[in-house]
Amino acid sequence: MKSAIRFDVQYDVARLRADLSRASNWHEVYVPEYFDGDWNAVALTSNEGSEDAGSIQAGAGPYRATPLLRRCPYFLEILESFGCETERVRLMRLEAGSVVKEHLDLDTGWPAGVVRLHIPIVTSPDVHFFLDGVRLPMRAGELWYTNVMRPHAVRNEGSTARVHFVADLIVNENVRRLFPGETIGDRISRLRYRHPRGFEKLARYSGARLLDRALGLRRRRKRRRHARRARTELAVPRGVELP
Repeated sequence: MKSAIRFDVQYDVARLRADLSRASNWHEVYVPEYFDGDWNAVALTSNEGSEDAGSIQAGAGPYRATPLLRRCPYFLEILESFGCETERVRLMRLEAGSVVKEHLDLDTGWPAGVVRLHIPIVTSPDVHFFLDGVRLPMRAGELWYTNVMRPHAVRNEGSTARVHFVADLIVNENVRRLFPGETIGDRISRLRYRHPRGFEKLARYSGARLLDRALGLRRRRKRRRHARRARTELAVPRGVELP
C-alpha cells in the first residue's frame, strides 16, 4: 500500500466551511515535543461523545458522535458515506507560523486496521505536509489517505490557519473497496502488527530454513562443479595436448 493516496473525490468546500463555522470548543493538542506554535482540535467523535479537553485524545471507546457533529450535516453525511465504524474524528487547526515536527503514529495505519483520511477545509500553498520526506500537495475539498505510521510533519508558513477534517476509520469491506488491492507485503505488515511475537518466531524459522536452502543449493552447485572438473580431468589427462 502506498504511504499516501489522493482519491478521486472532491467535496463541496463551501459546505465544509459552513460546518466548520459551527465549531467553537477547540482544545490544544498537548504534545509539546511534537510541535512549535499553536495546534488545536475539536472532536466530532470521541469516547462516549464528550467534548471536554480529553475528547481529542485516543481512548478505549466506544466512539460516539459529539453534539457538534450532530449540528454539522455535511460532516455527518461524509462519515456515513464511508459505511464503517470510526475511531477519532476531529477538526484539526494549525495556526500560521506553527510547525508539527516529524513523528510517527504507530497505532494508526493499514497494518493496524485503522486508516486516517484527511479532507483539507482551509489551506494554502504555503502549508507544507510531508510524509516519508515527500511533500503532499493537499488542496481544499480533496480526500487523502496518509499512512501516519510513517514519518510525517507539517509546516504552516502561510498567514492563516490550516484546518483539516481528520477521520480514523476502522477498516471493513466498504473501506477496502476505496483502496487498491492488498499486496503480499500489506498482508505481512498486518501479520507483523497484530502478532508481533508470533511473526518474529515465524521469521526466525523461515529465515533459518531459507538459509539452509541457500547453503544446500550452494553445496550442490559446488559438488557439480567438482564433478565436471573430475570428468574433464579423466577424459583429458594433464600434459596431453588435444589435436
